[in-house]
Amino acid sequence: LLTMAESLTHAMEVELRPDSGVIVVEDTIESAKPVSRFEFVLNAGLKIASSSAPIKRLTESSDGLRIAYRANPDTPTTQLRLRYQGTPRFGNRRQMGGMPEGEISGKGVYLDSNSAWHARFNQPISGLDLRVSLPNGWQSISIGKRSADGDMQRWQTSQPHDSLYLLAAPYKRYAQQHAGTDLSVWLLDDDPALAERYLGVMGDYIDHYAALIGPYPFAKFAVVENRWQTGYGMPSFTLLGSRVMRLPFIPFTSLPHEILHNWWGNGVWIDYAKGNWSEGLTAYLADHWMKERRGSGDQYRLKALQRYTNFAADDADTPLIDFVSRHNDASQSVGYSKSLMLFHMLRRELGDEAFIEGLRTLWQTYRFKTVGFSDVVDLLASRDPDLASRASRWLQREGAARLTLDAATVTADPDGYRLDVTLSQAAPVFDVEVPISVMLEGETEARIQRIRLSDERHSVSMAFAEKPQRVDIDPAFDILRLLDPSEQPPALNRLLG
Repeated sequence: LLTMAESLTHAMEVELRPDSGVIVVEDTIESAKPVSRFEFVLNAGLKIASSSAPIKRLTESSDGLRIAYRANPDTPTTQLRLRYQGTPRFGNRRQMGGMPEGEISGKGVYLDSNSAWHARFNQPISGLDLRVSLPNGWQSISIGKRSADGDMQRWQTSQPHDSLYLLAAPYKRYAQQHAGTDLSVWLLDDDPALAERYLGVMGDYIDHYAALIGPYPFAKFAVVENRWQTGYGMPSFTLLGSRVMRLPFIPFTSLPHEILHNWWGNGVWIDYAKGNWSEGLTAYLADHWMKERRGSGDQYRLKALQRYTNFAADDADTPLIDFVSRHNDASQSVGYSKSLMLFHMLRRELGDEAFIEGLRTLWQTYRFKTVGFSDVVDLLASRDPDLASRASRWLQREGAARLTLDAATVTADPDGYRLDVTLSQAAPVFDVEVPISVMLEGETEARIQRIRLSDERHSVSMAFAEKPQRVDIDPAFDILRLLDPSEQPPALNRLLG
């Protein structure tokens, strides 16, 4: 449903009554220009108690969880005041770790825009001033910058957001400043050592990605403990399960991934109808980066290709353009593993300088806007139209290259040696740039040559002064392909896949 306004801000007074499951909201919506009608959706468990304009009920969602309304002011106005309250209704579907779609209880509060706990319009929130009243000892978390006045907690932002979150529980808060950004850890139990483990590294990750892409877009970053075992990245905070966040490797694996989502996913928004590019790019620049800087990026890519080969090959594969979110091993291997390999191939062909410039341009162009997978690829490869065209075709197709080394022969000639290599790929044929590694007699480092393979069979001749001793095809796992059985160690995921 649409409003006639171009931008909307919310000034909200919220009272949470966790023990009874009730929320009371006074919501003043401001439009940038006078409008003659406001249309919005609200949770079906919430009743509109008063408004500054006549309200008409329009339709109810098929699951009975949301109701659409229209407010028609007598004359065009820039302001709509609403008061609504009640016990929100949530669906029975469980998310990661068994987490419910929403909750208001004595154990905690979790609300996001999907549940329509606030008047939801079909456009981003342009700004927020949220004041929250809570039981004694409770803390709230939302988007924006935090301040507190007695029992009232306040969250403010002038940045656009595509979702409005409200969490609350009897949290213990640990905080510090880092270059003007509030860093904090919110725990359900007092644990200063755990908080320090996260506070000690998150500033460095923010600095790294700010230098790589552009300035950090929010006033804070918070690590928030969750009773359910999740790993969610929201604008300016991450929601990690109690057991998850205590795993010793999480500050060095999942944490940079969730921090990076503040640029990709929560800073540049995903046009889900045109493909979720964010998970693959974030996994590539976070999870893969952590391994690459330790010199084991090739092993990370091998494992990514193993996941893809084992779980998404054959009947379980889908085009990248169709990926929305992970719901099983097959979808994860496409949206994360297959996707990150595409970004790796783009980087290899473009070079680091052009790839990083593309990342910065993507950020500058689509900051707080939605973008689809094809547009992301086109922008990153804009320096090389041929590469952009080839990469876009990869988005539309199922499968990946399946390569075979048919022949490798060495012939002596007057100037040294000639190496003839023949490669083939099984149908369907993909257009890939294949690295060929050649180890020469007397040398300790292999020579790398790249060939373009765009048909079922291709031969290439290479001349060397010294005798070739060994040939490897894509030894560092740089291209998106289905692995040869000899590259797969015995592992349970092969059997399960």
